[in-house]
Amino acid sequence: MTGPSAGRSTSSTDRLQVRSTDSGSTAGIDLAQQLLTGLDLRATTLAVHTAQLLRDAGADRIDDRIETLRADARASGITVAQAAAAFHHAIRRDDAGHTAAVARLRDLARAGDYAYYTDIAHYMADQDPDIPPAARWSDDEQTVRTRWRTLVTDRRASLPQL
Repeated sequence: MTGPSAGRSTSSTDRLQVRSTDSGSTAGIDLAQQLLTGLDLRATTLAVHTAQLLRDAGADRIDDRIETLRADARASGITVAQAAAAFHHAIRRDDAGHTAAVARLRDLARAGDYAYYTDIAHYMADQDPDIPPAARWSDDEQTVRTRWRTLVTDRRASLPQL
């Protein structure tokens, strides 16, 4: 389906992913789901599920959701869902999960598209990329690294069990 409903849904989910690391983003996610009802926008639906994962990253018992999202994303070639999984594993200090997420990101980005997600995943876990950075950032690399790492540390600090 195309038209105004599809445009509003897609626009809403694009903005939603940017804000989804904030634990107060539930209302925006709920609105996006409401706007998507009855539409066949697979990538946009995956974006909402990714936003939900980003919102809930670090919480217990979301590994099944990660696997479902990975399968759906792999079928659609959506890389950002895997980046959300890397975010979750960085928050949880799950080195094995994070390493697997980076490997999946690298596989998804083999054609060169979205290769910077592997850099971001490393920065979130306070690691150096194992290959030269794929992106030329508008700010210096340390500033970019600090911004991504701060998302993880802020989220971790907001979770009582971590």
